Amino acid sequence: MEAWEHRTGLWRRDFAGPGFGKGKPHDPLFLSFQVAVSKTALYCKPGKKMHFIYDLDEKNATRFLQWYRQFKLDIPRDDADQFGDLNFSDGRQAVPLQAADLLAFEAQRYKKKSTINPEYEARAELKRAVCKMKTIEDFWLFDEPRLRNFGDTLEAAEKQSESE
Repeated sequence: MEAWEHRTGLWRRDFAGPGFGKGKPHDPLFLSFQVAVSKTALYCKPGKKMHFIYDLDEKNATRFLQWYRQFKLDIPRDDADQFGDLNFSDGRQAVPLQAADLLAFEAQRYKKKSTINPEYEARAELKRAVCKMKTIEDFWLFDEPRLRNFGDTLEAAEKQSESE
């Protein structure tokens, strides 16, 4: 959150999520949701659909559903066919959500420990979870250097589109 709070108005406008930009506080969840959903296309086998389960949270469920519907409308039709349903479940009962929570915990733990000690080795749980990733970009951490790099790319693209 600290890294997100230092972003410019451009970030707040472009990554606040559909329908939440004007007069509403910026929402860093939208960027992580967008990245998480879009990265799954790399792993979806042809002819199969990727379904998503998010924690049943009345505060966020409506926004996630709205974002997901808009995401599917914004991507090319061929890619949209890979994206199935977005469902919500109680995190205490849904095994996929428990696994996601464990991954998030292990990633956060590794980030903190490796920042202090660059020689720190990830625990077995994290290694197993990321062993099948196709690219390091699949495991994108939203820290200050990454957000800054992403922002520079975004600003350059916006300047280029304005000059064309």
